[in-house]
Amino acid sequence: MNCDCEAGCVYLDVLPIRSAQEVGGFGRAATRRRGVAVAATLNSNGKLQQWRSADCGRLVEYLRSASLVVGFNCIAFDYELIRGHTSFRRPKTLDLLLIIKEVLGHRTSLANVARATFGRAGLAGGKALDKALREGDSERVARALRRNLNVMKRTHEHIISERWFAVTQDGKTKRYKSK
Repeated sequence: MNCDCEAGCVYLDVLPIRSAQEVGGFGRAATRRRGVAVAATLNSNGKLQQWRSADCGRLVEYLRSASLVVGFNCIAFDYELIRGHTSFRRPKTLDLLLIIKEVLGHRTSLANVARATFGRAGLAGGKALDKALREGDSERVARALRRNLNVMKRTHEHIISERWFAVTQDGKTKRYKSK
């Protein structure tokens, strides 16, 4: 699914306050209890915005105004984190994980796809990001989120324009045609 980026394509990443272990698992209700520590959006013009849990209502309005919201596992994870704070109808969405899973038949990480497709992942690591969040290092969190969203944007644009992506499995990298 392509978007007219001039009309408002928005990339979304949401980080939880609590871990799955702290809330009792990975189900929908448990995910909602994890809470939003920070959400970040990157529009097609490169403008990064950060949103805290108290901003979830405004975030939902912003997402609903976009021509397309692009995320990675955003339907099952990011949106459920947000729903823990406010209710909303899902905006027009492209979940890259679902596109990739449809082709592969199983889930994989954005880091795997980016590394295999572009030669390097370029993503901020989860543990380092969690540490920065817990320490309140907002500058480090913002840099990490921007990197992650730029990788997501690049992956989306590549899949749309080149019609393929790559994944490494069992030590072998293989290209897959996207649908």
